Amino acid sequence: MKKITDPSKQKMAIPKKNSQLQKKVRKQNQQSTGLKAKSSKIQGLKELDGRSVQGTKAKIYKPLANSIVEHIEMCLETATLSVSRDLRTSQYVQDSQRCLKQKLLCHCKKMKAPITKMSILKNLKKDICGELQRMEASEETIKCLKDNTEKALDATNRINEQIVDLEQRLGSLTEATNSDTLLLPSASFQAPTMQEYICMLKNPKLLLKDLQLIESSRLSTNMRGLIEKSYGEAESLYHTRKRN
Repeated sequence: MKKITDPSKQKMAIPKKNSQLQKKVRKQNQQSTGLKAKSSKIQGLKELDGRSVQGTKAKIYKPLANSIVEHIEMCLETATLSVSRDLRTSQYVQDSQRCLKQKLLCHCKKMKAPITKMSILKNLKKDICGELQRMEASEETIKCLKDNTEKALDATNRINEQIVDLEQRLGSLTEATNSDTLLLPSASFQAPTMQEYICMLKNPKLLLKDLQLIESSRLSTNMRGLIEKSYGEAESLYHTRKRN
């Protein structure tokens, strides 16, 4: 079964569609007008920026002053004279130098640069001279430091040689002292004393009486005198040898 549509309803739907299309067209027109306005603004800003940059360049960049060109010419002349004096160049080289100087001066006269003063160049020359003086002073200090380091190295080498010599002498002296020392047996250090031996005896009083008799005898006194005289003579001989 087919649905029967009312013709009055169809007529009402057509104007609704037309109104929606008109709204879309209006929105698109508004967007296009907005984009055109933005692009025109950007172009205007670009033109203004270009004009401002050109204006600033016209204000800042100007041809070089005659005093600056003359100063450059004098510097070039001094440089060429110093080179020709040191190297003794030929006439062809001198002519080529003159041509280059003239071309450079013509370029300097035509070129445009920021506004400068002659005092700036003079101060720059002073700064260069001061820097050269500082470099010379630093080179002198470096030379002095090198000399001091060489002297210190020589002194250290001498000290090392003296140390080696002293070590050799000490080695020889230690060998001599070790050879001259009394080679006492190890048992002598551990041996008991006379008093300990006496204490070990059964009748130490009898031994003491015998020792007293020996000391009081003539032989013991004579032996004691001989020993004392021999010690005195040995000391006198030792002192006389020292004096000689």
